[in-house]
Amino acid sequence: MDEPVNLIVLSTGFVIGFLYVCFSWRGKQAAGSAVKDDPRIRGFIWGLTSAGIIVIGDWQKFLQMAYGEPVVHFSRAALLGYYLGGFIGGTIITIAGLAIKIGYDSSRTNAAHRNIFTEEGFSPILEFLLYGHTVFQERAARTIEKYKSSAATTNAHLDQLQAIVAEKTLEVEVLNGKISRRRKIQTETSDILINAIDGYLSFIIKKLDERTVCRGLLRNIISITAYYVGANATNINANYMLAEHRRNLTDADIAEAKFRYGDSSRYITFLSLKEYARKGTNIIRLPVEPVHDQHDWQDRTLPGAPDAFLRREPVYCDKHNIDFGREVPPEVRRSQQRYFSTQSFDAIVSLPIMPALGYNSGSAPIGVLNIDLLWDSGENSSFDFDFHLAELAALLLPCTSLLADILGADESGLRSMQ
Repeated sequence: MDEPVNLIVLSTGFVIGFLYVCFSWRGKQAAGSAVKDDPRIRGFIWGLTSAGIIVIGDWQKFLQMAYGEPVVHFSRAALLGYYLGGFIGGTIITIAGLAIKIGYDSSRTNAAHRNIFTEEGFSPILEFLLYGHTVFQERAARTIEKYKSSAATTNAHLDQLQAIVAEKTLEVEVLNGKISRRRKIQTETSDILINAIDGYLSFIIKKLDERTVCRGLLRNIISITAYYVGANATNINANYMLAEHRRNLTDADIAEAKFRYGDSSRYITFLSLKEYARKGTNIIRLPVEPVHDQHDWQDRTLPGAPDAFLRREPVYCDKHNIDFGREVPPEVRRSQQRYFSTQSFDAIVSLPIMPALGYNSGSAPIGVLNIDLLWDSGENSSFDFDFHLAELAALLLPCTSLLADILGADESGLRSMQ
């Protein structure tokens, strides 16, 4: 008599445990609600209520109806034990089964999306056990959507950059048709640009750090310049300077800026040399004339990088024949000529580093790219840079655009520096 009843009670407990997990772990607690309103707490109370029925139920009448005779000896404690055993067993087995399924599905999703759960520090099984299936699904969906949105943004970004590269590569083809002595530029620069994009992609996926990728871009710029002017790449170096607002510099930083003159408080923006492609001179900082000064900035600006920054176009500076502004004091001219005389180059090509994405006429440079050129005896010393400067700038634009993007161009902040 006891075994069928015990089996019925055990099965009932198991089914109640199964239903408890299915209904209680499916939902989530409403924001701001009390703990007692948690679906799992309410489900557990429901399970305990069922246990209470086992204790207070009229089992003598039930067993008499089942067996057709009065039953005197039965144990409510034993029935309660069988019920609780079934309830606990059903709960554990159901939770374990769901956890195994969630773990399996999540591992496949994690592998398909480049370990997004692992990188986000998100444990699907733990999330399910602690907060329920709905909360787990919502967070998993948000994590996946964040990944897809980031991937879509990156792809769109790369598409725009690749469009720039494609456009400038087409310009290279046109230039090659006009300048026969540089017919090999198309093939050589295309390979260099592919290498530059590979470096940029390595930065995007955090395989390479900013400094490594920027130095690689500077070396790409050296290679393109060498092919274009027909010079030896070992005689060319490159560096970039970033614009810094006065408020971000200490008084000591400003005092270290070279070739200042007059009232230094007028300087709002400074150009600081950050990185060379190869070992170069010590890092320097140069002042930039304010655009809205009462004097004409074109007569007061220093040659080279500050001039290119303000003009927003490339400039060529021959250290043997420097074209100073009319109002640059004689002592500053002599100081800069002495500085140039100690440098191992003959000329500098300075190009503003502009934010290519979202560019408009109001955009300001984030800095300046400087290309140091050392001519061998008689080598290209008569190359007409005034005539070909725009062409070289067009060839280098994909690299300078990538450089601007990596260095984090903030167009609105840059405009406020002038």
